[in-house]
Amino acid sequence: MQIDSELGKPGGVKMALLTSCCCFSLLVGAIASGVYATLMYLVAFGMELWWLIEAEDGLPAPAYFLCLGYLCIFFVSITLLGGLAGRRMNVLLAWLFVMVLFLFPECGMVLFMSLYHWKLDSHYGLAELVFYVCRAALNVLAIISVQSLYATWREEKLVLKRLRELTIAFAAPNKLLPRVQDVERNGKINGSTNHGYYSSVDQMNGGMLVEAGIPKIPR
Repeated sequence: MQIDSELGKPGGVKMALLTSCCCFSLLVGAIASGVYATLMYLVAFGMELWWLIEAEDGLPAPAYFLCLGYLCIFFVSITLLGGLAGRRMNVLLAWLFVMVLFLFPECGMVLFMSLYHWKLDSHYGLAELVFYVCRAALNVLAIISVQSLYATWREEKLVLKRLRELTIAFAAPNKLLPRVQDVERNGKINGSTNHGYYSSVDQMNGGMLVEAGIPKIPR
């Protein structure tokens, strides 16, 4: 992954942390992140649900919260894939919010289950801890990838909005001016020889006539 080297330029601060994902575009990296999160949290939900069913005496409350959280991340990741297909920025932002919000509670609950309840000398505790460490590292990469794509799309949207505003700003005054061809052909606006009658455009120009593209004060 290449870190954006244009951070801090005078033109403005770019919020995108990456410009590409390895040799792929940010869109491909975000799609891969969505597919990864969907499959990874589906597996995590299945494992946690199996342990809940298998436990005879029941499990502590963090196990149920983890199971519910994994299921929520699974559905949110499916929504992310749809948002990427439709270029819906609010879906990307929602996925980032849920992932970051669940990151630290997940860490605390996993450490509680693996170190306090299961213990590391059991297969359950060791499997849950190792699985979480791998998942957390990949989650950070996925969050950075999706955040970079969101920031890039947001910057493109702002640029297009500014260009549209500039186009409207430049096009509006041109509608108030006569065509250059008519001015050059007639010598003055509307070809009128009576200086007592001027068009509304003449009045807006301070009562000035235009001959050969040069404004002249009427006599």
